[in-house]
Amino acid sequence: MKISVIIPAYNEEKYIEATLKSLTKQTKKPFEIIVVDNNCTDRTAEIAKKYNCKVIKETRQGITPARNKGFSSAQGDIFVKLDADTIVDKDFLEKIEQRFKNDQSLVLLGFLISYDLKKINTVRLYQIFYKTLSSIFGFNVGSTSYAINSKFWQRILPKTCLDDKKVHEDFDIFFHTAELGGKAEIAEEIIINSSARRIIKKPHSFFIEYNIRLLKMINSHKQILKNNKGIFKS
Repeated sequence: MKISVIIPAYNEEKYIEATLKSLTKQTKKPFEIIVVDNNCTDRTAEIAKKYNCKVIKETRQGITPARNKGFSSAQGDIFVKLDADTIVDKDFLEKIEQRFKNDQSLVLLGFLISYDLKKINTVRLYQIFYKTLSSIFGFNVGSTSYAINSKFWQRILPKTCLDDKKVHEDFDIFFHTAELGGKAEIAEEIIINSSARRIIKKPHSFFIEYNIRLLKMINSHKQILKNNKGIFKS
């Protein structure tokens, strides 16, 4: 099974090298690593090339167009979308491969996140957050990083929303997976380690703007919610 890792990046020179180093240590080697240069003005692209990554340019600003550009260039059987400030364990890709091999019906897999905050168990908080939302919606929703079957991605692509101001791109994929009847899960045994910089430097964005956008997304995806088994079911 070939796994393509896609990393959208905007001025990530302080973080991306640690991410790429963790990917070079995988027990299951990635088929390819694609870094999407989303108008970087720093050394992000230079660092990525040092690690023999495929670097492509996306001039439309935003995580969604950058992700879509990376996915459109990928050649693997599974696409893993990874944030540029994320460090993964050495068996990260091996565990992903095992989940997809063990369940041929699985098309989308989310992970739990551990932020580098002292004295706060963010993994447990994310477990509660995603389980609560999944229960409310009637289908599984996942994290900012995930793995998706490449063939299913082609089916879901026309349905994905392109405006980052109206949706969370990760939730959007899980919503439309449910719409198409695809099987999505949260892999609680796969924990990725991410920077808490946004929580620390932009708490308003993380705690307020994030949730306002989620409410907007719920409103714009009401029909999907009504067709599933959550509290919105019609």
